[in-house]
Amino acid sequence: MSKELELKLGCLPTVAAQVCALPLLSGLQSESKLLLNLYYDTPEESLKRMKMALRIRKSGDQWLQTLKTTGTTDASGLSSRGEYEWVIDGPNLKLDLLEGLLPSDIEGDSLYPVFSTNFKRTTWLYQREQTQIEIACDQGEVRTGNRIEPISEVELELKQGEAHAVFDLAEQLTRLSPLWIGQRSKAQRGWELRFEHPPAPELPSLIMERGDMSERIERLSALTICWQRCYELIPITLAPTVITTLCSALEQQIALLRQLTDLETAVGLRKDYEALLIRIMPLYDLAYFSGSSPTFYKTIQERSRSVSSDLLNDPSIGQLALRTARFIRGMSQGAVDE
Repeated sequence: MSKELELKLGCLPTVAAQVCALPLLSGLQSESKLLLNLYYDTPEESLKRMKMALRIRKSGDQWLQTLKTTGTTDASGLSSRGEYEWVIDGPNLKLDLLEGLLPSDIEGDSLYPVFSTNFKRTTWLYQREQTQIEIACDQGEVRTGNRIEPISEVELELKQGEAHAVFDLAEQLTRLSPLWIGQRSKAQRGWELRFEHPPAPELPSLIMERGDMSERIERLSALTICWQRCYELIPITLAPTVITTLCSALEQQIALLRQLTDLETAVGLRKDYEALLIRIMPLYDLAYFSGSSPTFYKTIQERSRSVSSDLLNDPSIGQLALRTARFIRGMSQGAVDE
């Protein structure tokens, strides 16, 4: 089993094409290929509940069977998970390869195709001194039945070096293009396509039991993940539950940062989050005026589309997310400058 450490950056489809043309990448070794993927689960969604993913991938003339184990994703978007991968001779699952790797209550013959992801992947190998990072830009779609969601993202996978190098590169990219931290995996998006609208993430509680710095870091991390998951749903849906959860998470984030006024970085972050909340608040009108006249509500919808477009094309929001990630990691390591 290998371990992968990666950071996912989401973007609009038009931005993905711009990323591929960035001068930063023009001199790097690159490769493009079409990847066709079929994901499997049981009728009871056993793998989803275990936060595992099983897929068959066709890459050129090669077939690959991959099992991704339960992983972790922190507030910075940096994910770490185990991965088993085998070269196989065709498009069918090889159940013998999964022996001893799946939970004991999962029977191999209950696994069936649930959704597919098909996308073009362009990769570059970024190297600086002892650091090696694979940059992958994916453009395509995830599909289940007649429901489709676009795939448009940049993944930074650390091949060699320290994790901070991934954030350094991500910050370079967000200065050049409007990218945001992506908290939803392709597998998660495939599972969520069963719903008419992707469900809003659960809002973390701000109530603390201990009230110490460690618990504040935990809450700040949970709220950061929550608002980022809501934010990356904006290109797909402006459902009231998503916007309400997004604004509530930002309000709680601001309240928590206000408790850290002795930290200069926290004060700067709080002001930026207050400005972001003000920009997002007009999207609330979609819920408030849902029962108004069709003509007036159409005006609200058009304004909301304009607001969301401005947000998604603004690189400062991705930069704010990365600054927050560094702040949280610094607090965790006791390295925040006071």
